[in-house]
Amino acid sequence: GEVWNDMKISGTVKNIVSQQKVIGQPTTIDINGTRRDQASVRLSGVLDYLEEKPREKIELNLSRMPLSNVKLTDFALLPYKINHGSGQTDAVMQFDGNDFATNIKFEASSLKFDFSEKPANMNQRLLEISRSIVSAIQTIDFTAVARQVDGKFGFSINSNLDNLIAGKMKDIVSGEVVKARDQLQQRVQQQVERYRSETDKLIAAQRQELENRLQQVQEQIQKQQAELEKKRKEIESRIEQTKKDLQKKLEEETKNRLKDIFKK
Repeated sequence: GEVWNDMKISGTVKNIVSQQKVIGQPTTIDINGTRRDQASVRLSGVLDYLEEKPREKIELNLSRMPLSNVKLTDFALLPYKINHGSGQTDAVMQFDGNDFATNIKFEASSLKFDFSEKPANMNQRLLEISRSIVSAIQTIDFTAVARQVDGKFGFSINSNLDNLIAGKMKDIVSGEVVKARDQLQQRVQQQVERYRSETDKLIAAQRQELENRLQQVQEQIQKQQAELEKKRKEIESRIEQTKKDLQKKLEEETKNRLKDIFKK
């Protein structure tokens, strides 16, 4: 027959009786369905009432089921719908008397999200983080297990979203820390450069002042050296003149004495 959005269904259910012990066979189920978009469904099972304790096993497989307009979560930071994707579901249910075990696995792949809806009053930075997290989700898988043994019930759910979102948040936080560190270093560098520039200007001004003073001192020293040289030459000239005067006087006195001697 055709049911569920043009899906073609076919299969068999065998041994439908009220007393299986009469025929010695359990009831079996094997039903398959396919659609033009390659989506498929398979339902199989065994209903075994041959023993005192009834046993039942049902398996359901949904393959290549299109995911469209499926909301990911109601969490404000991840309010996005799935625009496109493909889903796979495998479920196994087993009943053994009063005990039972159920295992459901779901996987969504080739996901594309709808970012057109923006949550009201959300900070722009939080929105960017939210979109970054959602964009990192390429596949979603989770496993749900429920079982009851001897009257004790247990239930667990595992999903890749926890680790995926935690890892992405770690990357984002690390990126924000690096960004903040770089900004802080840049600000510190700017302050250092500003004070370094002011310090360089002050040092340059002090150096120029010292050079000016040194130039003045050098000029004064050169002037004093010139005065000293002038004085030295004057003294040497006087000494030389004195020597000449004494030489002349000595010569005259010598001549006079010689004259006096010859006169006698």
